[in-house]
Amino acid sequence: MTRTARVVVDLTAIKANARALRRAVPGAALIAVVKRDAYGHGAPEVGHALAGLADLLAVADPGEAFVLRAAGIRTPVLVLGTAASVDLPALIRAGCHPTLTGERDLAAMPEPRGGVLAAHLKFDTGMGRLGFDASRAAEVVRLLRKRRVRRLAGIWTHLAAAGEPGFTRVQLRRFDECLGVLRTHGIDPGLTHAANSGAVLASVRARGYRAIRPGLLLYGCAPGGARPPRWLRPAMSFGTRVADVRRVARGATVSYDHTWRASRAATLAILPAGYADGFSRLQSNRGTVLIRGRFARVRGLVCMNLTIVDVTDIPGVVPGDEAVFFGAQRGRRLNAGTVARRQHTIAYEVLCTAGGLNRREYGAARG
Repeated sequence: MTRTARVVVDLTAIKANARALRRAVPGAALIAVVKRDAYGHGAPEVGHALAGLADLLAVADPGEAFVLRAAGIRTPVLVLGTAASVDLPALIRAGCHPTLTGERDLAAMPEPRGGVLAAHLKFDTGMGRLGFDASRAAEVVRLLRKRRVRRLAGIWTHLAAAGEPGFTRVQLRRFDECLGVLRTHGIDPGLTHAANSGAVLASVRARGYRAIRPGLLLYGCAPGGARPPRWLRPAMSFGTRVADVRRVARGATVSYDHTWRASRAATLAILPAGYADGFSRLQSNRGTVLIRGRFARVRGLVCMNLTIVDVTDIPGVVPGDEAVFFGAQRGRRLNAGTVARRQHTIAYEVLCTAGGLNRREYGAARG
C-alpha cells in the first residue's frame, strides 16, 4: 500500500516482553498468541522473532497456521478456534494442534497414535462461546475412551473477565473439576492452560497451570484497566508526517460540520492520515498526537484521509515533521491504551487496525 501513515514494529521489544513473561511465571510453558497477524504486528515476523522463546504459537484458524508454516516457522502451532473437519488431517500433518470444541471436531480427528490425540480440548467454563460445556466432562471422557485416547496434547479454557476475581475463581473451579474427571479416568490432559494476558497480571491461581497464553502483553500493552508492569515495552508506533501548516483567524472553523471554532488565532497542522488509515473518527475534538515531543489536540472531525491538529503552542512546526498517533517521541509517550480509551474501545482493536491498514517497518522503537 502507498499510504502516508506508517507503523513501526520493534521486534526486540516483543522478545524482551516474552523473556519477562517467562521470568514472571517461572516453569510455565509460553504459548504466544499471534492470531490475526499478531495483532497487526506481522505474524511471520513475530513468529521468527519468538523462535526459541515461545513453546507454542497460537492462531485463530487453520489458515493462519498454514501461513506460519509457509513462512518457514517450525515452532508448534495451536489453533484456538474450531477447525473445519477437512482441515484436521492437514493440520496434524503440518505438526499443528487443533482445538476440539465439540463432538464434530472430535469425531473428525485421525485415530490417536499410541493413545495420544494430537489436539487440545477446550472446555467452556463461562465464556459462552466455543468449547465442550464444563458440566459434560464425564460425557467427554466417554467419547475419548471410545477413541482409546490416553493422553491429549493439552486442555484449556478461556477466562471471560480475568480482572474479576470472583468470576475467575468460578471458572477455574469448573476447569479443575473437568481436569479431575479426566485424570480420574486415566486420561492425561497434557498441557493445561487458562491464563491470558489479564490473568497473568491479576490471577496467581490462573498462572498455576502448565502454560500461560498471553497475547496483548507480548506486544507491550496491558489489558483493560490493568496497571502495566514496569518491564512492559510497547512494540508498535503509528504515525505520519505533517503535510501542511496554516494559520487561521479567531472564529474560523475547520473540517466537516463546523464542530470546532477557533477561540483565538491558531496555527494548525494538517496530517495526511485519517480514519481510513486507522486513526478513528471518534478522536475528533478529543484525541492528541505527538509533534516535536509535545501534545497537539485534534481539531474538528477526523476525515477519511486527513486530520487537523492544533500546534499553536508548539513552535517551529513545519511540513515533514513527524506526527505520532501512538508511540514515543522525544522522551514522551502516547500509549495505544490511552488512544483506545478516547475512542471507547480497547488496545487490541487499535493495534489490529493500525497494523492491518498500513505499511509496516521493523526496527528499534524511537523515543
